[in-house]
Amino acid sequence: MEKPFPAYMGDDPYVFVCYAHANEGIVYPELTWLREQGVNIWYDEGISAGRIWRTEVGEAIKRATRVLFYISKASLVSDHCSGEINYALDQSKDILPVYLEDTQLTTDLQVGLSSIQALHRDKDPRYLDHLLVAVTATVRSTPVALNPSRPARSKLPVYLMLMIGLVFSLAISWRYQTESETEAINLVIEPIASDSEASSGLEYEIQRLLATSPNLVVRVSDGPAPQADYTLQGEIVDDVLISRLVDRDGASIETWQIPSLPNNLSTAARTQTGDLLISLGLSTDALSQLDEEISPQTFRTYLAANALLRRSHTLEALESAATGFSRVLKEAPSYAPAHAGLCSTYLGLYLDSRAETNIQLAETHCHRALTLGGQDATVHNALGMLYRETGQAQKGIDSYKRSLELAPYSTDAMRGLAATMARMGANTEAKKWYREAITVDPNHWENYQALGIHQFSKAEFAPALETFQTASTLAPDEGGILNNIGSAYFMLGDYKQAVVIWRQAAELDPGIAGIYGNLGTSYFYQREFEAAAEMYQKGHAIAPDNYIYPGLIGESYYVSQLRDYAPHFRQAIELALRQLGIDPNDYITVANVAAYYAALGDRENAQIFIDRAMSTASNDMDVVYYVTISYARLGDIKTANQTLNNLITLGYGRKLLKLDANFDVLFESSAQFEKEDADP
Repeated sequence: MEKPFPAYMGDDPYVFVCYAHANEGIVYPELTWLREQGVNIWYDEGISAGRIWRTEVGEAIKRATRVLFYISKASLVSDHCSGEINYALDQSKDILPVYLEDTQLTTDLQVGLSSIQALHRDKDPRYLDHLLVAVTATVRSTPVALNPSRPARSKLPVYLMLMIGLVFSLAISWRYQTESETEAINLVIEPIASDSEASSGLEYEIQRLLATSPNLVVRVSDGPAPQADYTLQGEIVDDVLISRLVDRDGASIETWQIPSLPNNLSTAARTQTGDLLISLGLSTDALSQLDEEISPQTFRTYLAANALLRRSHTLEALESAATGFSRVLKEAPSYAPAHAGLCSTYLGLYLDSRAETNIQLAETHCHRALTLGGQDATVHNALGMLYRETGQAQKGIDSYKRSLELAPYSTDAMRGLAATMARMGANTEAKKWYREAITVDPNHWENYQALGIHQFSKAEFAPALETFQTASTLAPDEGGILNNIGSAYFMLGDYKQAVVIWRQAAELDPGIAGIYGNLGTSYFYQREFEAAAEMYQKGHAIAPDNYIYPGLIGESYYVSQLRDYAPHFRQAIELALRQLGIDPNDYITVANVAAYYAALGDRENAQIFIDRAMSTASNDMDVVYYVTISYARLGDIKTANQTLNNLITLGYGRKLLKLDANFDVLFESSAQFEKEDADP
């Protein structure tokens, strides 16, 4: 078989590839894909005529950053492969083994490779993503620098469901001007009924395509939409999409019958979009900007993954969506919407797990999506979220504004813009954009969830509860919303109701680590520290890379003195510092680290992190909470009482403080709050 591309010969980092020629039909397409992702590849194409083979291969291995070894029965009996890998081991090279089939390593390779984590091509549904992360840690030819700023979990972690989704009255503070002064048309797309799962999610693809129109507010909704000017209704019967456009009074405006065989759903979506735009008197010019090539079967896989992501953000839905998008990219590596989908999906997984791999995967797919689909608003929404979650707030705002240029009524962009403005401290503008999103689409639960999280973060607990309850009415199966409702009840002092709601959330979605964190905190405030630690351990088992859980376990043992707390705080510090490597401006994580060092008696490091947190977020309730605890643990009671007053001023209730064992030393040393029996 002809070699697909020239081997890399430059001075930048590269991967040396070891494989058997019997497997080149599998290996070459994979190497081509890695090269398309920006990975420099050296393989045996790079051996020059007249050169001594062993010398050139040896030099290539020496200069390589990593060795990618495709393991198969053929490669294990290859003298060339054996020599290359043993030489790489002698040179202490980082080797990434990839099993192409089930086989047993030879004795000599078992010695060198048995302790190295391998990938299994046919057993891992996200194999390509894991391969890409493994090889791009140091060899991507165009690295993207992360300069992060994202708040982490607080003592009462709200499950921050900030997932953007993939595709999606008048301006309150700022709005891109459209070319036409025509008043925008409000259109609702009802879910398209079908007896086949193959067409699941077709309505979201039509929405994505329609969003290119600057004069059209479009959303998918199965709820009442009295404010809509028109509604698109449809069903697939005998492989034909039968659809009709009705006005707000239910009168039929136009009907269509579009062939929608499983092998032309993409064409059906584009045809429906074009016909609908024409019927509404709108231009179809922007459709040509989203003309992507993809096979029918792969497109159906994409529809299903996208529908999962749009409809639910449960752990199960996110993992299934990631698997689906990965399958799409295995067949169509240049399909930008799937890259954007994976970016959003991995960011959603990262928010709860804090696993570095997820943020690396999100980064890779976001920037690949931008390269391939710069005219797609969903790409800029995903990129905006990546920038926000890695501390590049201004770039995030620019990305969301670009999305609104391409799709002026994208509520995903509005919510993302609001969250990013809030991150920069522009809270008034942020709240306006949250409400703008609700105005545009009052039937979408994420709009209320996002506003509720913002209200909660500003200690507006009663309004937050009401907003979360509205979100839950629209999406009753979302455990994350129930978790937030429980948090709001807790902060309002209704602890029993909070626990009831959290237990309901755990039954609905047992994969949300934050629910167990909240249940643990409810036990903590009842002084049942062993039970609290047990719940925190459950959260830690779900999210082993999230520092907050070993920190909470350590806290339970610290205040109760039941067990040795030091190992848990050390683990929390290690994970938190890793988080700060991704996001050095994450002030809540900085404040947590201060409290951990203070518990360990490390005054010097505790003060360093206290100063760092207070210099950037002295009015953040979570920061002040942990700084107060830090001073109390260091024995600086006077300063701790000063920051305690600050904490109360910011909205933290006195009753809650008295229940919190972290503050016992302050209340024991001062009677200043004894007369205050009610929350402010």
